[in-house]
Amino acid sequence: MRVPDVLCLDLGGTGLKGAIVRGGKILKRASAETDVSDGIRGIKKTFCRLLSQFSEEEYEGIALSSAGEIDSEYQRVVYATELLPEYTGFDLGKFFSERTRKPFVCLNDGQAALFGECYARGFESDNVAMLTLGTGVGGGVIKDGQPVDGGKLLSLGHLELERGGLLCTCGRRGCIEQYASGSALTRLLRQRGIFCSKRELWERYGGGDEEVCSAVGEWLKNLRRSCDLVCERYPCRIIVLGGGVSDDGESWFKDLQKSDRYEIELSVLGNDAGMVGAYAFYCGRAALR
Repeated sequence: MRVPDVLCLDLGGTGLKGAIVRGGKILKRASAETDVSDGIRGIKKTFCRLLSQFSEEEYEGIALSSAGEIDSEYQRVVYATELLPEYTGFDLGKFFSERTRKPFVCLNDGQAALFGECYARGFESDNVAMLTLGTGVGGGVIKDGQPVDGGKLLSLGHLELERGGLLCTCGRRGCIEQYASGSALTRLLRQRGIFCSKRELWERYGGGDEEVCSAVGEWLKNLRRSCDLVCERYPCRIIVLGGGVSDDGESWFKDLQKSDRYEIELSVLGNDAGMVGAYAFYCGRAALR
């Protein structure tokens, strides 16, 4: 099959990334801040700002990796937390069809990131899980080369890590997201009176700053506990850690306690995993047309 040029988008609570992807390689990229100040109207404007940065002659289809529970068949948002206000129920297929008239596919960002990591590693038949660590926590699981539960959203970030624990954006308590996300690390730092840039954070951590090391150490323990919980629910050989926080993995991964039951690896694609995974999903769907 001919290798297509696809505009791949990755929507999160704080940003929207986009890139022209061919054969898993990124040719051109752009980004925009997610406008959540005006509900779904702001999110639509964010999509339009990103689309305007590419000429329609540059791509033949669109693939979206998106936060929230995404129905890939009906191309709708089944559910999204308050991180993306009024996004629940949004008809993605209609929106993108009306604006581009080009083939469109969509899937949850955690699933997309895992597809991307497996695509990059050449995994065709394996048991792999992934946690994407960003504003929230997403993820997915592949068993024997196939997505668990037919690729439906597993909500790994909302598995209960602490009974009766911190209140989550989903309305439940004790979710992984409240302990292992980038937002959780920020909260631990602020509880200690630490307000600094990412660069300064990891410089202070590498330099042995006592308060920073305390916060990061607590976060790492919670992350390892989260990995254990995922492996208990979905036995796997490898757990991949991705998302925005993984971009700084060289600063903290060496200090994450390893497991003798499964391997823990950092993303090889970093923040591009969702877009590459959306591309792989698009190509798989195209083969069925």
